[in-house]
Amino acid sequence: MTENFRLSEELELFRRTVRELAEAKIAPRAAEIDAKDEYPHDMHQLLVRNDLMAIGYPEEFGGSGGLLEFCVFIEEICRVSAGVSLIPVVSRLGSMPVMLAGNEDQKKELIGGVVRGDRQLAYCLTEPESGSDAAAMRSRAVRDGDSWVLNGQKRFITNAGIANAYTYFAVTDPDGSAARSTRWGSADRRRARCCSITTLRQPRTFSAR
Repeated sequence: MTENFRLSEELELFRRTVRELAEAKIAPRAAEIDAKDEYPHDMHQLLVRNDLMAIGYPEEFGGSGGLLEFCVFIEEICRVSAGVSLIPVVSRLGSMPVMLAGNEDQKKELIGGVVRGDRQLAYCLTEPESGSDAAAMRSRAVRDGDSWVLNGQKRFITNAGIANAYTYFAVTDPDGSAARSTRWGSADRRRARCCSITTLRQPRTFSAR
């Protein structure tokens, strides 16, 4: 015997609100967006103006709602345009490491920036010699005083060219435990072999030095 799952009245109201917006403003543009294969900056601004880029982020950084609200939001946008639904999804992908392990300044700048529409994030994990196998990555981050020197090469960067902040994964200690290499972390908090998270602002290329 299975129990029926129903959304709360509040969530159903939210669903209807997003659906109305999607059908009125996004659906008429959907075919053109797909045909031109261009990033729809106007659709990003539409989501920002309607506070939808805030969905699923912590309230202290300007966000609202939780994961269920985020799923409902994406589902309703997908009904009319899968492409437009990726606008909040890919920024969330780039922001998740920051939410999990970033410092407070990073969270305020980047998560708050996504919510306000100032920031769009990219996610840099895949390399020529490794895909999602983070333990095999060759990018390195080496401490240099108060800064880090980042060397490496990435490909298939999610949201590259659109983003103005890039979440880049690199190994900080190649002699450390490989078992810890897939952990999220910010560059100033990792001591063992692991992935560091570095926010790069408007990089032109990612290549080995």
